[in-house]
Amino acid sequence: MSEGHNKDEDIKHEVERINLKPLIWSLFYLALGTAAVAALMYVMFDYFESREKAADPKPSPLADERPALPPAPRLQLAPSQKGQTEPDLKEHPLEELKRMREEENAKIASYGWVDENAGIARIPISRAKELLFEKGGLPVRQATEAEVREALKSSIVPKQAETQTPTPKPAVKKHEGHQ
Repeated sequence: MSEGHNKDEDIKHEVERINLKPLIWSLFYLALGTAAVAALMYVMFDYFESREKAADPKPSPLADERPALPPAPRLQLAPSQKGQTEPDLKEHPLEELKRMREEENAKIASYGWVDENAGIARIPISRAKELLFEKGGLPVRQATEAEVREALKSSIVPKQAETQTPTPKPAVKKHEGHQ
């Protein structure tokens, strides 16, 4: 039985116990390096921030005199009071637009006074179109003979030019292949 076993002393087996000392030192140096890099980054960011603050121009002395609110008329969502952070919407902008269009459509579809003292009234658009049609349309400036001739000359293509233009023939390429 002893013949089948190798008795060579150079061949060794794996040690069951791990040597923890090199592993602990590796972890210690890794943690030390990480802490050093974090400290270096903190110092660099502090330096960059101080450099940026020094590079910023000082605000104008007139900046404090500037009003906090823009002059009227203000946009819908702009603040309307000092210190306001949220818009003061009485209604949603789309609802307000819808209401405004309904009011305008009601105006153009009804009779009413534009200026009663001057005697200027408005009429519905449909009635205005009927009156315009009965009247014969809108006034038009009469064109002179020279303007008519010029318009006709630029808009008409002579028939001769169309018929004399030859139609192109498709090009046929001859292949000189291998013989």
